[in-house]
Amino acid sequence: MKMEEDGIGAVSLLLQQIPDLHVRDIEREHLSRGRGIDFVVRFEKDAQPYRLLCEVKSSGTPKSANQAIHQLISYQSRHGRRQDRFEALVFVAPYVSPQVREMCRDYDVNYVDLLGNCRLVLPGLYVDRQVATTPQVETRDLKSLFKPKSARVLRYLLKRDQTARRLSEIAEATQVSIGQVHKLKTALVERDWIEDTPDGFVVRHPDLLVDAWLSANEPPQGRRQGFYTVLHDGALERAVELAVERAGPAAALCGRSAANWWAPWLRASNVELYADPVALPILVDALDLQPAAKGGNVWITVLDESGPLLDAEEVRLGVRATSPLQTYLDLSRGGERDREAADHLRREILPW
Repeated sequence: MKMEEDGIGAVSLLLQQIPDLHVRDIEREHLSRGRGIDFVVRFEKDAQPYRLLCEVKSSGTPKSANQAIHQLISYQSRHGRRQDRFEALVFVAPYVSPQVREMCRDYDVNYVDLLGNCRLVLPGLYVDRQVATTPQVETRDLKSLFKPKSARVLRYLLKRDQTARRLSEIAEATQVSIGQVHKLKTALVERDWIEDTPDGFVVRHPDLLVDAWLSANEPPQGRRQGFYTVLHDGALERAVELAVERAGPAAALCGRSAANWWAPWLRASNVELYADPVALPILVDALDLQPAAKGGNVWITVLDESGPLLDAEEVRLGVRATSPLQTYLDLSRGGERDREAADHLRREILPW
């Protein structure tokens, strides 16, 4: 009831800001026959009658929005559209994200949220407003989806074969508990990023999921250390490959060094590696590395959490590099040239 009252207030405030508009009445549908939506607003502008059919949800997730949209369309279909007035469908929620705004436009449904985002399109009436504010809870919830354990699951779901995955398979492959995988699945279904099917669940909108990950993107946690080796050019490349091969699953090329295998774009002047703590002495010994706080030509990030290594792939027999997805995310955090390389990799390698 509180959210419904807030929704009525938000729509009323929007209409009050439109010149020469007079609200005739607001009827809450639970007080009338044939409940199917939350409230109806009737108003006049330039002697023309208008009617807004409004459905309020306590959440603005894609799943809630989809329910509201189909509720509104079904209600309008059952009650018919009168020819003597202009009528619009309106979805109301605490926050309507860019993804949901696009969904509403696709169905020709308007929207209003409590932060001030709104779109109202009728003959002779056009309002489209976006505010920069994002609710703290939305930002916090989004970031929680990409924490290290969750990121393991997402990397697995976004593998290039894009087949259906079952909870038990995902939990075993990612070393994450079934309970945590199920919790993440529920959150992703709510956002309409994945779909639960009889064969398991599949990513429904990989582009949207990757874009959201990018917006919340934080580097893998670890200690980045610089080293210097006298090796260079071809000798350094061969030594690095042998070192990574010796380290096995505990190390992988990353950043520009990985991108050069997947989709070359930039010359990698330095070697970049991810490693588990056990692999560090192996790499140092194999490459005869000396610590270098400045001017190093080999940079090794000793990971606190081994997730980025779990889906590393062999680019040559025995030589592993971070997956195209992880490489893309890493490059996207860099400077302008790195971001250009990331865009190139996404176009050339990633399946979406």
